[in-house]
Amino acid sequence: DNIFSYNDDFINIVEIARDYPDIHEVEIDSKEDFMEKLKTINHNKSTIPLFLIDSKNNFKVIPADMVNFEVPEKSKIVYMGQKIQF
Repeated sequence: DNIFSYNDDFINIVEIARDYPDIHEVEIDSKEDFMEKLKTINHNKSTIPLFLIDSKNNFKVIPADMVNFEVPEKSKIVYMGQKIQF
């Protein structure tokens, strides 16, 4: 599995960490909600999705290929970068 996305390389990650070092969490309601919010995060050049946290506080790396990725109920997306208002 790849970590981060097809759009984020090491230089991009370092630049975002330097410019926007904050880590944010956003609650998600469903897989569809997850995919929509992930799309928004991925399209913002100042953010990088990092992890999914489930209701038991287990971390899952968000892979670049989402085909078989399961999203448990009451999860959160963790991302680094500029804060997005959803």
